[in-house]
Amino acid sequence: MLNLSLPLKKLLKEIEASGAFFNQDDIYTYDVELIILGGSVRHAWPYFSKTMWQQIKTFAFKRSIERLKIEISELQNSGILGAAALHYDFI
Repeated sequence: MLNLSLPLKKLLKEIEASGAFFNQDDIYTYDVELIILGGSVRHAWPYFSKTMWQQIKTFAFKRSIERLKIEISELQNSGILGAAALHYDFI
């Protein structure tokens, strides 16, 4: 687990409480079964996972939440790979 400074821990707590790491509307709209966290966010997962799951469990569609999985990607350079994929799709 990362050794974070106190101000960074406080910032992560605020982000975690706001639910900024996931979009509830996407889960409702697409009936998401898997969320993959990558990039820098994956390193912070231990700090916000508990609150994120608590927020997810309040969703109205309980059956969707029961099968929802959250995985952490080990892919390096995912940001640049994602940007390249978007550019490639645009061409």
